[in-house]
Amino acid sequence: MLQPGTYRIRALYAHQPSSVTFDVNGKAAAKCRLPAATPSYHHWNFAAIGTIAFAEAGTQLLTFHYGKGNNFAYFDFELLSPGFAIQCDEAGTLTARSEGGRSILSIGGGRGIGNATVRPDAGVWPPAVVLRARLGGLESLTLACGEVELSASVASHGNYGRLLHLRQGNKDVQPFGTNSPYWIEIGTFDAAGQPVQGLPAAGGWFEARLPSALLKADQPLMVKWVDFYRQ
Repeated sequence: MLQPGTYRIRALYAHQPSSVTFDVNGKAAAKCRLPAATPSYHHWNFAAIGTIAFAEAGTQLLTFHYGKGNNFAYFDFELLSPGFAIQCDEAGTLTARSEGGRSILSIGGGRGIGNATVRPDAGVWPPAVVLRARLGGLESLTLACGEVELSASVASHGNYGRLLHLRQGNKDVQPFGTNSPYWIEIGTFDAAGQPVQGLPAAGGWFEARLPSALLKADQPLMVKWVDFYRQ
């Protein structure tokens, strides 16, 4: 692997529309779906089947798992750019880039308050999407996709506790805890990318990996944020 990042997987396959998986270096890395059936084992289709992330360059052990009902000829791996269509309001700024096999959505600049709509260009969300908020404080963060709305905040004093709240289908979800597929952990980092306690100093940020359960390929992700120290 010459370059870390997220790659689109295309396959030349035949017959059943099955699910297949890939491991990278012995760890589960991608679950993919062959999109359409062909008439037989000898009629072929070439199509995108999913994405996979490689965290570092160099030699990797890639393991392919499949069942009955298919023939496979080869796979093609295409490096993706961050690949997001992003619309922001006038007050906010949200950008995207790749970093170490992850897609980073970064909030920064503006007046410390804003909202944005994000869609993946390829129609498929990358396997690792991280939201990074370069704010002095996090009074409110809202992530919404389809019928699911996740809100979070970080206290500005004391133990800087995190408060998370989940709504699904316009109803509060209780209890909501670490066993939920929508749970997020919010970390705080300094300008050098090192974890810190409290609030981020100048150049630092809040960071959370977005739960894959929240990201739906056919739905935009709505992001809203408010900094304690907004202008």
